[in-house]
Amino acid sequence: MSRKAMDLLSACAQLQQAVHAAGDYAHVVVRVERGQLVVYAGDEEPVARLTPLDQAQYGLSFYRHDGRCERMPFSGAISAMATTLVETLGPYLAQAKL
Repeated sequence: MSRKAMDLLSACAQLQQAVHAAGDYAHVVVRVERGQLVVYAGDEEPVARLTPLDQAQYGLSFYRHDGRCERMPFSGAISAMATTLVETLGPYLAQAKL
């Protein structure tokens, strides 16, 4: 496995762990897909993605209702992006209460 792939897997685990620790988000799953970190909130529709930039920095994008991604004005290390993800997209990550 390449160094880049190992770094992505590590970042994936770090992001998922940080999101879970940030509140009632145990249902949130992060997967490595096509060289990016894709965030799911319990269903098969992705909520967000983090794209590797450089030097362990990631850019945040939001999946729109039509399935397209829209870049958001946030970038940083995984720990900072986990906080930003929960603060900005928390309602989309929240588990539906029926």
